[in-house]
Amino acid sequence: MELIAAAREIKTAVLSSDTMIHIVGEKSLHTELLVDFMVEALEVTCRFAPKQNLTVAVNQFPDRTHLAFLDYNGSNKSTFQKLPDLNKAHHLSQCHIILYNVDSSHCIEMDALKRGIRGIVYTHNPIEFFPRATRAVLNGELWYPRKILTQFIVEHDNHSAPAGETCVILTRREREIVQKLAEGHSNREITRHFHISPHTVKTHAYNIYKKIKVENRLQASLWLARIT
Repeated sequence: MELIAAAREIKTAVLSSDTMIHIVGEKSLHTELLVDFMVEALEVTCRFAPKQNLTVAVNQFPDRTHLAFLDYNGSNKSTFQKLPDLNKAHHLSQCHIILYNVDSSHCIEMDALKRGIRGIVYTHNPIEFFPRATRAVLNGELWYPRKILTQFIVEHDNHSAPAGETCVILTRREREIVQKLAEGHSNREITRHFHISPHTVKTHAYNIYKKIKVENRLQASLWLARIT
């Protein structure tokens, strides 16, 4: 009953009906409860999927929006290296991936970002983080602590920008917004900071992505790290 009450409390925005959530890992009572909670919280299709069947599950519904929570419980660095690099895994190009059951002491955030993992839910996070992370990622955001995103940008290998990248002309406001995006600020936070409408933020983001030839915030962050 507590899970149902929590789900109703955080149901502030219903996702598109074509969204499909996958809970990927070992089948257990915990995963079954998590599936039920996500269905109640987000009113979308949510199902359990064994790790080896994620690609099959995604390919069965090519026209839907997919997000997978991948259970990292008990994994180590060697196991992490076997995770797909989503920047290269074309068979999972339709699927956003968030790792969950992550021990914060494992310090995998930087590697996860480099592999295109869209977010992390730690073992100590409450269950309410799952639907919040879902909405954030499907809204084009990354679900990492802000200090991790800042550290990633600062520490990212700052090679010289490829020819032509430094010639991209962004307006002053576009440069301000891409900086905020790279720092992990949500659209709502950017709206409040610049006193502009949500529609204006989305329009700026669209124009920025088009100019610098990227598709999401992570790629925009990498672009900004290369040229600064």
